[in-house]
Amino acid sequence: MFRYDKMGRFPADWEMVKLEEVLSLLRNGIVASQNKEAKGFPVTRIETISNEKIDLEKLGYLEKTDNLNLAEYRLVEGDILFSHINSLEHIGKTALYEGSPELLLHGMNLLLLRPKRNVANPQFMLYLLKLFKERKLFWAMAKKAVNQASINQTELGRVKVIVPPMKEQMRIVAVLSCVDLAIQKTDEVIAKAERLKKGLMQKLLTEGIGHKEFKDTEIGKMPNSWEAVKMKTVCPQIVGGVAIKTSDFQESGFQVLSKGDIKEFGQLILDKKQKKFVSQKFASKFPSQIVGFDDTVIALRDLSTAMDFLGLAANITVDQQYLVAQGVGILKLERRKVLPAFITNLSNSDRYRTFIKRKGVGSTQVHMRPHELLAFILGLPSLNEQREIVDRFSLVDRKLQIEKKTKAKLERIKQNLMETLLTGKIRVKVD
Repeated sequence: MFRYDKMGRFPADWEMVKLEEVLSLLRNGIVASQNKEAKGFPVTRIETISNEKIDLEKLGYLEKTDNLNLAEYRLVEGDILFSHINSLEHIGKTALYEGSPELLLHGMNLLLLRPKRNVANPQFMLYLLKLFKERKLFWAMAKKAVNQASINQTELGRVKVIVPPMKEQMRIVAVLSCVDLAIQKTDEVIAKAERLKKGLMQKLLTEGIGHKEFKDTEIGKMPNSWEAVKMKTVCPQIVGGVAIKTSDFQESGFQVLSKGDIKEFGQLILDKKQKKFVSQKFASKFPSQIVGFDDTVIALRDLSTAMDFLGLAANITVDQQYLVAQGVGILKLERRKVLPAFITNLSNSDRYRTFIKRKGVGSTQVHMRPHELLAFILGLPSLNEQREIVDRFSLVDRKLQIEKKTKAKLERIKQNLMETLLTGKIRVKVD
């Protein structure tokens, strides 16, 4: 038997209630001055749940606690933190407090949702809120402003939720948790492979393969047969991308390559959900900014002040053309001197990343000046040795590619299970 609501069909023995009805607490956090020097009591910040879990590296601290009832704002195991003031892409992010650290205070700009344990399992509610976020429910109800969106606490409390009996909630959580565990294990394998690649970079990009004699240079020791050269020696020019107005984009046509498409380890990953296109006519006006197979591009801008992607290079490995947008540069490499894959790997090395973070400028959208990038000094082996180095990196890259495909598959399975189990389309057996 089923009942129907504007949200769709759901089992007759499930309850349709307002979110606030299954919560014992829904509120904002402490409004007080915080520090990042680990002085005082740990407190949550917006960034604390940016990865949808409580990140202990991104806590704030309260040193002055006069007139504050700390016990009132202390998180209790099972509390859910909800991002209600953030950029639109981050609005609705959630994280579950599972008791670590033992003392953690609820800070400003995150809502606290405390489920009533007799009617709502905290983990079930977390999955339900994640489903709402995937359905873009929070996007629709958020009030938009420049670079920020917000959800009213009262309106959030009125959101309708479907709540199954407690035993069924716990069984659904058990199923979804198994998939989460598989994703976590895959993440650990990926992290291990990435650490291995970082270690290889540190060794191969400074010591090479099989060398016994080394020389001192301005960038440190390197094999006698290598040269210390400026980037402009192997890349005389960086061609900037096209400034494209919002009105120039359309639903299909000539695909655009943006700064957000360049990822770690020389990967070019264009999000299928966020592809951008312009007309063929528009793209034809900029022949110098059109790239294709085996071309190399580089991120010249980064929206994050952490600069995690600024300066990263990627090689195009598919037979397709793209129009390069502003914020991305095209590296005009001297192929007789350097392999594209050598440069893309170099752009992830520690010394290069340190250089980029020192040269990046800007407060909100950080950018890199091409002429400063071309002044970077690198150790340059022969083409044959570059090939050997790249081949060794490729072994790890293939492992990473396989594991990331596995993770993507698991995440699709989880999404499908959330859609069916959390709405009662498929029922779990309850003893």
